[in-house]
Amino acid sequence: MLFYCFIATSHSATPYDEAVRLLANMKRENARITDMRCTFTMVITKSNKRMPMQHLIFRYRKQPETIHLTFVNPHKGRKVVYVRGDKKMKVRPDGFWKFTTVTLDPLSDRAMEGSIDPVTAQGFSQIVSAAERLIRNSVSQPGYSIKIEQKKVDDSKNCIQLMIRTPESEEYILLVDSATFFPFQILKQTKQGSAIYTYTDIQVNPGMADSEFKL
Repeated sequence: MLFYCFIATSHSATPYDEAVRLLANMKRENARITDMRCTFTMVITKSNKRMPMQHLIFRYRKQPETIHLTFVNPHKGRKVVYVRGDKKMKVRPDGFWKFTTVTLDPLSDRAMEGSIDPVTAQGFSQIVSAAERLIRNSVSQPGYSIKIEQKKVDDSKNCIQLMIRTPESEEYILLVDSATFFPFQILKQTKQGSAIYTYTDIQVNPGMADSEFKL
C-alpha cells in the first residue's frame, strides 16, 4: 500500500519533492529500529583496482549505537566492532592472530585499506544522513542533479531508485524497498573510487543479545 501511495502523491512532484518524501519515509522507519542483522556484501574499486567481493554479517544496535561486522569471505573469522562516540574501533584479526585484538582509528590508512568509506559510515541511520546531506546540498549548491524513479528488482521486488550527481560528477545511487523503505543497495562513484554495497536477509528488531556484539 505504501508503494502505491508514494506513486500517487509523486505524480506531479519535482524530483527534489519526491526525494524529500522518500527521505521522510526512511527516517520514520529508522526511528523504529532498535537493532538489525543482515548479510552485507561490498565490491570496491580503488586506485583503478577492483577488490574481491567481501561477504560479511552486519549487526547494528541503536543504544549504544554499535556496528559489528563478521567477515565470512575473504578473511573468514575477522571481526570489527565500533561504538559511536569512540575514537577507535576494535578488530579481531583472522588467521594466526585471531586471539589478539587490535585498536584502530577508523579513518587511518590501515583501517581504510581496500575501502572508500570507513566503518563509521555503515548503518541505516548513517545511510539516511548521507542521503539527507546530498539532498540538502542540491538546494544550496549549484550543479547538483536528482533523479528518482520506480523500479523492479529481479522482476518481483518493487523499489525506489534515488540518483544524485554532484557538481564534481560524483554519483550516489540508493535503492530503497518500496514496501519497507529500507535501503538495500548503494552504488557510489567518488574521487576515492567506486563501491557497491548490498544488504540482504534484513532482520529488523530481532532482539539480539549483547554477546552478538562481542569480539
